[in-house]
Amino acid sequence: MKYLLLFLLLPITPSCSLAQDGVAYPVTVHVFSSHRFGSYQSLEVDIDGTGYQLLGPIGKHGLLDLGDYQAKLVKDEHRSKEWKAAYEFILPDKKTRKFSVTGKTKLTAIFIPLETATKDSDADHVAQSQTQPPQTRKPN
Repeated sequence: MKYLLLFLLLPITPSCSLAQDGVAYPVTVHVFSSHRFGSYQSLEVDIDGTGYQLLGPIGKHGLLDLGDYQAKLVKDEHRSKEWKAAYEFILPDKKTRKFSVTGKTKLTAIFIPLETATKDSDADHVAQSQTQPPQTRKPN
């Protein structure tokens, strides 16, 4: 009876569920854009250097924040040159949320954090230009 009562008290929503113990989420997903479309949210993410657009439900507390998440591929169907895919994210509170892949793109920009950039990189040049005052021309 106690177990039945506990089961009935667990929140059950269509947007998320609790992760099962021992289930691996091996894919690192970097979310760099999050938008709202009615009761859905659209994410732009980087998975292993490939850009994807994902669509899923908005959570109880709003949009998914930007940053890194662990996920697993839960749907991967290929037919000729067409495919369908979906990922399940595990959130910090151990709840999960499923997102369907709605688009795929090649990422062309390379983001290098300033603290990890090498001395000869463009990021170092940008850092130097931000610390030096702009040069002004003297009138003739």
